[in-house]
Amino acid sequence: MISMALLAIYTFTDSFVIGQKLGSVALGAMGICTPVITLTYAFGYLFGKGGAALYSIALGQNDMQRAKTIHNTSECCMLVFGIAAAIVLNLLIHPFAAFLGADASNMEYVIPYLRVILIAIPALMMEISATCYVNNDGQPNISMEATVIAVVANVILDFVFVYGFQWGMFGAAFATVFCSCMGTVMKLVYICTRSEGLKPSLRQIRLPQIGSILGSGFSSLILESSSAIVTFVFIAQAIRYYGNSGSVIYTVIMNWTLIAVNLVIGVSEAAQPLISLSCGMKDETGLTAYLRYSVLFALLLGGAV
Repeated sequence: MISMALLAIYTFTDSFVIGQKLGSVALGAMGICTPVITLTYAFGYLFGKGGAALYSIALGQNDMQRAKTIHNTSECCMLVFGIAAAIVLNLLIHPFAAFLGADASNMEYVIPYLRVILIAIPALMMEISATCYVNNDGQPNISMEATVIAVVANVILDFVFVYGFQWGMFGAAFATVFCSCMGTVMKLVYICTRSEGLKPSLRQIRLPQIGSILGSGFSSLILESSSAIVTFVFIAQAIRYYGNSGSVIYTVIMNWTLIAVNLVIGVSEAAQPLISLSCGMKDETGLTAYLRYSVLFALLLGGAV
């Protein structure tokens, strides 16, 4: 839960620094780019959570070989998809920015921020996917520690790059991407050196498994994508009726919403490995209990927020 809540702090910190240093037009421009980050995370969940759930089921069935092939297949396919998306969207960055809602008044702010995010699509997807697999490997504290370190570094570097180096929108985006990669590297160190089931291997890729992985992660893709789509539609309408001020106001509201939503998603992140393991072990009692308590806690948390 802490890891998920802190993920939202990346954008929150960018918004604070950009709004204070560069003004309202730049803050509205950042809001226009935010759906791209959310959608990138959504595809990270498609491959990460989809594969990690099947990974835990295989562990519950004591089928380590299948668990390894699921992990390697999902990660390989995710990287291929992420690299292809980064190349295509960077080549079409100006029409893509216009599609998101950028115009002559804010294009100079949108392009530098968007460019960095688009280049980093594979890395941002890997951050989400690595978190899912490390959690399902029984080490959620590693994910939390890596995320905490990355977020603290992001807060510091946002100020250093934007205020100190005067890098503007590029600096804010670069700080976010750099610190995200820092957290990902920490998780990958665990995956490559300490985990028996998650060690990367090109020989353990099984393309026929990709259908099951995508099917398992599809609900997570829909959930996260819906957030990106709602943000995109709301910002478009805010700009239509209120101009740049509308996108600025919605960006501020959206940042708080992301933190609240990510807290509830964190409950799902915590319960999913336990539910998947119980499923693999055919432990109906444990499966039902984990599901019931997670749903109840999510409702209570959502109500409190």
